[in-house]
Amino acid sequence: MAMTEKGSSCPVRPVVLLFDGECAMCGGIAGFVRKRDRSETFAFQSLRTEEGRRLLEALGIEKDDCDTFVMIRGGKYWLKSDAALQVMRELGRGWSLLYTAKIVPKRVRDFFYDRIAERRYKWFGRVAAETACTLPTNGKVKQSTVKEGARK
Repeated sequence: MAMTEKGSSCPVRPVVLLFDGECAMCGGIAGFVRKRDRSETFAFQSLRTEEGRRLLEALGIEKDDCDTFVMIRGGKYWLKSDAALQVMRELGRGWSLLYTAKIVPKRVRDFFYDRIAERRYKWFGRVAAETACTLPTNGKVKQSTVKEGARK
């Protein structure tokens, strides 16, 4: 479902990224984003934590769905390939050029996203439970960050 951007041009902070904290690839991507997030726009949360599950539930997403990637900003959210492309757009600089992949139909992008998600543990491994989601956050994710069911 596509919706247009509403509101001011000033970005809402934090932008919350929900990712699979047990997936080595997902944690690597979160680290990649954090390293390039010069304006400290992003906050990170594992889908497997109590807070992550609470956020999924507030959005109306199955709270046990750890095969997804979610970006939340200003009460709106993006899933899977839309979330990944939106993150690149938010990072700015040269990374925002990757947003042009949005011209590829969502169905096609998400098909490839789902194939990678299905094989991510086999290809990249799983992080041990005791070290999962050790990525520091930019602060506590507030309930006001999420409005129920406000999908982008």
